[in-house]
Amino acid sequence: MKFRKNQSGFSVVEVLLLLIFLTIIGFTGYYVYHAQKTTNKTNDTQTNTKTSSKDNQTLLSKTETPAQSYLTFTEWGVKLPTSGTLADAQYQNITSAYGMDNDTAQVTVNPSVSPGCKGGDIGWITRVPDSNTKDSSVVYYSHIGTYNYEYELPQDCMTSPDSVMTQLEQAVSHMVSVN
Repeated sequence: MKFRKNQSGFSVVEVLLLLIFLTIIGFTGYYVYHAQKTTNKTNDTQTNTKTSSKDNQTLLSKTETPAQSYLTFTEWGVKLPTSGTLADAQYQNITSAYGMDNDTAQVTVNPSVSPGCKGGDIGWITRVPDSNTKDSSVVYYSHIGTYNYEYELPQDCMTSPDSVMTQLEQAVSHMVSVN
């Protein structure tokens, strides 16, 4: 057998090198595609988790925040925000002991809520017309319309400052008009 000098074609070594090269390129492409697909799936899961966490937080904050309730002073046309231990607060209108034309409401709660206070009496709210506010030493907590509202601690109450009385004092500063 005689070999020709101009014979053309691929040798076995050249074919093997070509197959190895194509295999390396194919494996690299598959690896990059698979890694990208996994990253996208992870990002989608994290985004869904964050969105669902935000939705859950929004849902929790909506369900954890109870609706604001009020103690309405119908005679005065104002309402006092109540919550927690003040939720069952009640009032009675009484004449002011100061001999003035100021109306005073005695606010009470269930005695078990405020055991240190006689009869559940947690304070008085006095309504003072603007025309009677000459005494600058009096602290008025709210001003609604032409009236100022002050809070007074009951004299026979022996509870700590962080008690239901403090809550009532803060509530008086947040009184609003019924209208």
